[in-house]
Amino acid sequence: MTPQTTKISGDLGESFEVVDSPVKLQGDIWSIQIKVIKKYGSSLSTFLPYGTSRAEGCYHNVGFGLETYDKDGSLIAKRAATEGGLNGPYSSDDVTELMKLNEGEIGIIRWSCKDSEKGVKDMTFRITSAAEFVWGR
Repeated sequence: MTPQTTKISGDLGESFEVVDSPVKLQGDIWSIQIKVIKKYGSSLSTFLPYGTSRAEGCYHNVGFGLETYDKDGSLIAKRAATEGGLNGPYSSDDVTELMKLNEGEIGIIRWSCKDSEKGVKDMTFRITSAAEFVWGR
C-alpha cells in the first residue's frame, strides 16, 4: 500500500504529513509513519484522542482517519478521523504519542486491516485528520 499524497487533509494537515514510503501489512495491522512538520497547539495543551473522554477541564479532541483505495481509485474502506474504538486507530496511544512529538520527529499510527482490504493489490491510501477544542466544566 502506498500513499496517494503525503498531505494530510483536515484540521491537523498543516502540522503533520505522511512519510512517503510503502506500508506493508504486519499481521492484520497497517502501521503508517507520520512526520511532524509544525507543532500543533502549545506545550500547555491537553490532547485526547476521539473516543476517549474527560470529565473536567478544557482539552483538544484529536484524531486521524484512513481511507484506502483500489488501483482504479475506488474507495475500499474509510475510517473517520473522529472515530474511536473499533472504528478508529488500533490504539489511542498512537494518537497521543504523535501529539507529543516535536518538529521533524516521526511516529506511527496503526489501524486494523478490514476484510474488504485483504488481498487487494496496488492499494493506495489517504490520511485525514480532525481536531476540536472542548470547553470543560
